[in-house]
Amino acid sequence: MPKRQIEIIDLLAANRSLVCNYDMFRDYVWDDYEIDNATIRAEVNRIKRALKEDFIINIRGIGYMIKRPN
Repeated sequence: MPKRQIEIIDLLAANRSLVCNYDMFRDYVWDDYEIDNATIRAEVNRIKRALKEDFIINIRGIGYMIKRPN
C-alpha cells in the first residue's frame, strides 16, 4: 500500500471518534492546500477497494470517518 494511503488510514484511526474533514487530510497527508477534494476522495476509494471492507464511511461534503462497530 502506498505511503499516502497508509497516512490516510493513520489519520482516520487517530481520530476514530471524529469526522476527518478535507483540510485535515491536506495538512496531515499532503501538507499542501492545493490538493482538491476529488484527489482525496480518489485515494480513500482506492483504500476502500483494496481493503474490501466498508469501515470507512463518507460524511457527504465534510470528509470521512471510521464506522463504529456494532
